[in-house]
Amino acid sequence: MSLFNRLNSHAQFCEQVLSQLQNLNSIAVETFKDVLLLRREVNDMAKTLDDLSNDVDALAAAAQKASTDLATIKSELDAALASGDTTKISAISDRIEGITSALNAAADAAVPPTA
Repeated sequence: MSLFNRLNSHAQFCEQVLSQLQNLNSIAVETFKDVLLLRREVNDMAKTLDDLSNDVDALAAAAQKASTDLATIKSELDAALASGDTTKISAISDRIEGITSALNAAADAAVPPTA
């Protein structure tokens, strides 16, 4: 085999290797893009879970406050009923309405809208 033929054979081999390396590089680039996209999706999901957790905490705090307020109001209502004071009973009724509205607003804020 002549030197020219051997060099030509090596050149062809090098071109094949280069072609395979280019294909591998393309695959690596696409894989890297997929990994970045997956990472972004995982981060978005983590943010969504954090938001959900914060909403649940806010709703739990609102429910606890409502429970405490309602226990206080029940005691006041019992006292007002025992004394027959209709003005106090009316004021207590208004407070119950306010607490109910606040609790409903907190619950609505914690629930994402449906599509």
